[in-house]
Amino acid sequence: MAAMTHQEHHDETTTHDDIETKNEAVVIPEEMKAIFEDRARNHEIRLDREGRWTYRGAPVTNKKVVDLFNRSIRRTTEGDWVLHVGKDIHPIIIEDTPYFVERMDLEGENPIVFLNDGTAEILVPETIRYKPVGRLYCLVKDGTTPARFTWNAYHGLAEHMDELDGWIVLNLPNTQIRLAPADEETSV
Repeated sequence: MAAMTHQEHHDETTTHDDIETKNEAVVIPEEMKAIFEDRARNHEIRLDREGRWTYRGAPVTNKKVVDLFNRSIRRTTEGDWVLHVGKDIHPIIIEDTPYFVERMDLEGENPIVFLNDGTAEILVPETIRYKPVGRLYCLVKDGTTPARFTWNAYHGLAEHMDELDGWIVLNLPNTQIRLAPADEETSV
């Protein structure tokens, strides 16, 4: 089973068994740890809370580089985040979460989320969490990692939100999720 790209999702009907995530842990050899720490200090690569990459504080704007970075995010066995491209491993700073929901497909029986790493996954509605001022998260990668909904994805869901019994609720196929008390600042 291979992770699906956005285009592959459109080319065929998917089921849960067709979608696989990448959760491979990267092992940093002991003799490489000093070099690894030096690279982190002197060549900082950061993914900010809005999903924007920077290198040494400057924005990374080349779409091909951004896409490569998004596809190359891995976690080490020690829990650190890295970019793993071929044989090269570089430490990165993640301000919020490494994955972002760019859009959703709510047409089928199971909602599909499309992530910034180019994969698509079936959304597990019970994992959706709301944080004040318009931050919506769900768990991805076999429920191991939070993904933040981008501004566009979040507002795309707004038409599926209602107020019910003092709560903001999200209406998805086959389920309704209570997100937050309606008196909280929701920015919907």
